[in-house]
Amino acid sequence: MRARPTKQSFSTSTARERELYRLLVQKIHGEGLQPGDKLPPQETMRPEFGASSASLSKAMDKLVADGVVERKTRVGTVVVDPGAADLSAWTVALPLNWDLGSAPAPFYARLTCMLQQGLALAGCECRAYPNMAFALTRTHRTTDFLNLQEDIDIGLIDAVLTTTDLDDADLHDLDERGISTCFATVWNQAPCGTVIDGGAFGRDACRALAARGAQHIGLVLPSGGTGPEEFWGAAAHAAETYSNMKLERIGFTFPRGTTGADKSLAGGRNAAAALMTRPDDKLPDALVIPDDHVASALTHLLRLESDYRPLVAVTTHRAAPMVFHLPVLHFELDDQHLAGRAVEMLLA
Repeated sequence: MRARPTKQSFSTSTARERELYRLLVQKIHGEGLQPGDKLPPQETMRPEFGASSASLSKAMDKLVADGVVERKTRVGTVVVDPGAADLSAWTVALPLNWDLGSAPAPFYARLTCMLQQGLALAGCECRAYPNMAFALTRTHRTTDFLNLQEDIDIGLIDAVLTTTDLDDADLHDLDERGISTCFATVWNQAPCGTVIDGGAFGRDACRALAARGAQHIGLVLPSGGTGPEEFWGAAAHAAETYSNMKLERIGFTFPRGTTGADKSLAGGRNAAAALMTRPDDKLPDALVIPDDHVASALTHLLRLESDYRPLVAVTTHRAAPMVFHLPVLHFELDDQHLAGRAVEMLLA
């Protein structure tokens, strides 16, 4: 049985050798090479990469040492384990979920920092790319992010870890280039990665409030649509199991010109103000609020200016818990775990 070679370190390699190593790994993944498949001779690949014989040979030596490929006499270089590549050489693109002119939502700011920390601990270089067209579209192109497409084209990017959705055509192009892509997001249609299960919160919150006697539950969501489909659907399904339960959407608007935490806090105040205009017999017994900043502002205004004291269920964040001004049921989200799992999946 052949012993697996000891991995070499990149510490003494030149930048060009590290780049060639990444390009060779991209070639293996981009062409879908499997164990036993042959790589072209180095003489053939030198013009493809514009590489000297010495630099390409050293990059190939490291692939051999890492167990990615194996040199066989009278056969050539064959793939052994494409997943054995040393990912400490990777440059990972991190498209940002906000543009240069606005403050990030607190959740995405925290998540982005945790993703950067996770990548750094894994030895990867992380490059952040601000969104230049955030207000114009919901599905983003790689060209929407400052210099991202240019860095992809010159072969600088080995992987993409994103908190926002990307166009299917770009995902296909990244796959064709051998560039891995992984999502860490609240977008449940993400093709791969880690997502927050909004449905679980909607279902569990309604059940917990019903157990405490609530019969009229308001789901506090931004106006325009019914909110996240999985959240609304799970809450509605849970409500159907109780014959006397009424489920209602409490819509609110965000003031123009507000961004990030200020936007959510202003939205919470607007939701509270709308509730306070209702007669007592039209007020829900309980509220379910997915956004902790909205919940903080809403409970603050209700406590200051109203006698209305509903049961409240809120998503909270372990890494940065908010202050609430009425008693609430906490449904904790571990942002660190979400980010860590996304990094693990990207580098697996």
